[in-house]
Amino acid sequence: MPNSSNSPIRNLSNTNTPNASNIAAWISHNSSPVVMSNSLADRAKQLQKWIKEKEEALASAPKGKLHGKRVGDKYQYFCRFDKKDTNGTYIKVKNISLAHALGQKRYDELVFRASITELAKIRRILRFYGESGITLPSGATPLTRSGTTSLTLPSGATPLAQPSGATPLTRSGTTSLTQSSGTTPLTQSSGTTSLTRPSGAASTILPSSAASAPSSFQPLNLVPEQIYEKLPDWLQTVVTPIVEPIGPKVKKWLAQEYEGRPFAEDDTSQFYTPSGVRVRSKSEMTISQELSLFGIPYLYELPLRLANGKLVYPDFSTVDMRTGRLVYWEHLGLLDKDDYRDMLMYKSNALAEMGIFVGINLIITYETGKYALNSKIVRERIWQFYGR
Repeated sequence: MPNSSNSPIRNLSNTNTPNASNIAAWISHNSSPVVMSNSLADRAKQLQKWIKEKEEALASAPKGKLHGKRVGDKYQYFCRFDKKDTNGTYIKVKNISLAHALGQKRYDELVFRASITELAKIRRILRFYGESGITLPSGATPLTRSGTTSLTLPSGATPLAQPSGATPLTRSGTTSLTQSSGTTPLTQSSGTTSLTRPSGAASTILPSSAASAPSSFQPLNLVPEQIYEKLPDWLQTVVTPIVEPIGPKVKKWLAQEYEGRPFAEDDTSQFYTPSGVRVRSKSEMTISQELSLFGIPYLYELPLRLANGKLVYPDFSTVDMRTGRLVYWEHLGLLDKDDYRDMLMYKSNALAEMGIFVGINLIITYETGKYALNSKIVRERIWQFYGR
């Protein structure tokens, strides 16, 4: 019987900490602000490390942009020095190191951008909780407002400005800035809060090489670890990613053989996942259908060996494809029964000893005979934890 605690997927992510793209799951599940801020601070340190590494690499990268295409079962690479040059200069096999250097530069630019974007989001969250000490990338000029330091905006962005003597708007005791007539707001993703830049403040944080990254490869809402698998095949072959790609490990994890918890002889229920795996209830079938619909890899009742040597069987072991971390899903379908609640308490405590906590890497859904689970609730959990 396999020991899922040694599953290769468990080591995909260097940390089980949240990132900027899954912070909604933390907040919506009432995670401790102290735990959350400490975890995000760890993530911020990793992002700062990548920013420094990529900034140094870009400073010494060769000039030109790489373009490639597949020819049969091989790839051909071309170097472009001018936007008007649609073909570029063919890179011969003996000079393939140039293709690797240019491809790595293109990848580094995207990682650099994504790291800065995520760091900015995390920094705003930590400042909300009174944290400090997160520094900006080298060369960044911070914005100031009433003595407070905040992140700079990308080059070319025009932020909101507060005119001299403007009266702030208030709502439920909260002070916000007003926008003077004719000012142009900064374009942001939905739900984010814009920063204010005083007149004359500088705003460049990206080097010219990063600013020239092609629009078709903008990281947008991707975390740095996701970028490699979004690259075209021809570019992946000449790039060394910051972390080992998640996809191949997930396939290996899904293909493992294991023995799940046996069904009772008198259990005649017939509920199946889309892949034909038998589950124990209609609700578990609903969960499996929604996970499959949103492309979230999972294994049903994969055994997990506890520290005391005993086995438990989480209903669903899933993979967050953004970070490669394992997220477990438990459905509590018999809350009306006393013996079931006792078993649940034991299982919850055992999972906590393994570092598996509700709202962090454990999803809980539940129902009683009166209140049943529905697909809407399942989809809300998926959106909160996986950003789908």
